[in-house]
Amino acid sequence: MLAADAGNAAQPATAIKAVSRADIQQRVQSVKDKQNLAEDVKNRILAAYRESEDNLSEAEAQDAQAESFKQALNLYPVVAKQIAGQITERKTA
Repeated sequence: MLAADAGNAAQPATAIKAVSRADIQQRVQSVKDKQNLAEDVKNRILAAYRESEDNLSEAEAQDAQAESFKQALNLYPVVAKQIAGQITERKTA
């Protein structure tokens, strides 16, 4: 990496705007309502929006899974201490 590029490395090239499912559905309805679009063009646009909805669903599922993993990581030290305590109790009993 060049020294001139190092200062720009932390800044994203483009800003990413979050798109909700409602945004996509609104755009789908807008395309469906357009009278002046050829059917094949309309179908290609709608297919792209359906793919966007699928991608959004996948991203939401991955976010939920990541959150579950984070919670599990926070819980494991507590569970490990409990198990270690139970092992110690059984050895002394």
